[in-house]
This record gives sequence, C-alpha cells and structure tokens, in this order.
Amino acid sequence: MNERRAQEIFERAMDHIRQEHPEGLEWAENVNQDTFKWLKSKEFLDEYCWVIYASGFRVAVIEAKFPLLRKAFKDFDLTALVRMRSLKAVLDVFNNERKAECFLAGSKAIAD
Repeated sequence: MNERRAQEIFERAMDHIRQEHPEGLEWAENVNQDTFKWLKSKEFLDEYCWVIYASGFRVAVIEAKFPLLRKAFKDFDLTALVRMRSLKAVLDVFNNERKAECFLAGSKAIAD
C-alpha cells in the first residue's frame, strides 16, 4: 500500500471515530505511561484479543463469540497460553487461523 492511500484510510478512520466514538478518541489522546500501570496480564490479553478479532468484523459478531473465544484461549492465562500447542478449540469458535495464530504468537512474545 502506498503512503498516500494509507493516509487516506487513516483520515477516514479518524473521521469515523470522531463522529461515532468521540469518547474513545478522547481516552486515547490522554493515554500516558501510567494508564496501564496497574493492568493485569489477563486484562491486557483480553483487550489485545478483542482488537485482533474485531479488526475487519462487526462488533456484534465478536460480542457474541467472545466469551467462547476467551475460554478457548484459556481465559487469557498467560502461562496456559504459552503452553498451547493446538488452536482447534479456538478455531471451533471462530474459524480464522490467521487471527488465532497472531494472538497466540503475540501472547508468547509478551510472555518472553
């Protein structure tokens, strides 16, 4: 993707956020290093997984499947995630191998 096209997409996304979710934009603009200071790993992984799976899908779809996805990803227990060798339970919930592999790889990188 060229830089001009990427900038256009970014600007459209920002316009959408300003119109539809201004509270989220306000929160993001006020994030600093202390914002996540007390965040537990499970809480972070919950948000991380949500972002990965929500990208490109309707929120209603993710909301409906997220409790099962959380369970398939070992309730976001970092130690259990690191030990995961199979994505079958995850793919049974949401059949997107790329997203599942991405979340698991990111979780393992966080653990390292």
